[in-house]
Amino acid sequence: MSSIDMAKRHFSLFTDPWLDFNVIRYLGYASQGGATVGEVLAILADVEDGDVESWHKAWSSFADRLVVEAQRLAAQPESIIDARRAYLRAANYYHASDQFLHGFDDRRAGVYQKLRAAFGKVCELASPPGRQLDYESDGVRMPMYFLPGSSEPEKYPTVIMVGGADVVCEENFFYGAGSLLDRGYNVALIELPGQVGSLALNEVSKYRADTEVPFAAMLDALTALDGVDPDNLWCVCFSAGGYFGPRAAAHDHRVRGWVFDASLHELAELPRSVAGVGEMLDGGADYATVDAHIESLRHLPAVDFSFHWWGRRGGDYTEPVERYSQIIEDMAAFTVTPEMIARISGPVLLVCGTSEPPAWRQLTRRMFQQLAVPDKELVELGPETGADAHTSVSALPVAEAVILPWLHRHAGPGARPTSGPGRP
Repeated sequence: MSSIDMAKRHFSLFTDPWLDFNVIRYLGYASQGGATVGEVLAILADVEDGDVESWHKAWSSFADRLVVEAQRLAAQPESIIDARRAYLRAANYYHASDQFLHGFDDRRAGVYQKLRAAFGKVCELASPPGRQLDYESDGVRMPMYFLPGSSEPEKYPTVIMVGGADVVCEENFFYGAGSLLDRGYNVALIELPGQVGSLALNEVSKYRADTEVPFAAMLDALTALDGVDPDNLWCVCFSAGGYFGPRAAAHDHRVRGWVFDASLHELAELPRSVAGVGEMLDGGADYATVDAHIESLRHLPAVDFSFHWWGRRGGDYTEPVERYSQIIEDMAAFTVTPEMIARISGPVLLVCGTSEPPAWRQLTRRMFQQLAVPDKELVELGPETGADAHTSVSALPVAEAVILPWLHRHAGPGARPTSGPGRP
């Protein structure tokens, strides 16, 4: 029995498919300059199957060396572009290094500071330069970036990018931000409470079921920036962002249109999709049986990680949760009801790979049916596209070829609404 399978095809480098998927994930960012095949192969040569400590050391030490090289390149005017590219890959590799660190591992904050410093250099060396920012909601500080697509950003749409359960906002860059910038769009990379960067910036930062509250605080901060047209905001959400985004969309109509890839608007399906737990519960198993089943799989890094992940991010815990069923019980509050979905306004695009866990694919289809907006579209990416894995990380340009034309049809660089949220 494996932990969770989120792709049809694997490299089969590791026994557990979750580790293998994360190789696909971080290597997949090569399409946006976040990795090279040779570098990733060099890193993986130092990773032992199932040994999460060797995973951390291999990715982190390579990123450290890459930063030194980026600093050398940055000192040469003719190599500024090469330096920026090196810093971008280092940021990706730093994030990969913390993927399986336990939630309470003291090294997490230091890894993020290195990541944030590297991505800050990416912004500094860009033309026009990006802005490394933060915002607050109820005393919790979250990282945010504003990346202008031109020297006159106020004339163009701003696309907000929201990631999932274990992302840093800097990672969202790899989900097409570079392609958006090439087309003239502005990009805002943001986090919400409980995501990786917010954990590093605060003593306590927990997931909130009422995502609309910190999302509204983020919009207040974003729209106060020079260069942001508050009437031309769009949002692209990935993975558990398919909960955060729809929940916000139901309560705040300042965003003109939404992309969800994929919809996880009942977040309890995330822990239910691990190791056949959902099938067990649907078949009548009780929580005690589920807990015993998961305990027998604690040797798998991804399964053991879950207890630390939720203990650090969920509820009032100050240590790893004791029972797996606690995660399922707690996450029951993280839902976007049909009534909320019916309140979402503006055009909506839903994207889903056919190799997503079946329950996640069903959720995406259900949201499509429950949306009340007349302008809605569902695109499923099959194995023939190579983009059928979770959030299409296996072939991100394929997903971009769906999302970016959709954005262009509805927003278009330079397009300004004649009417919209907040207008008569």
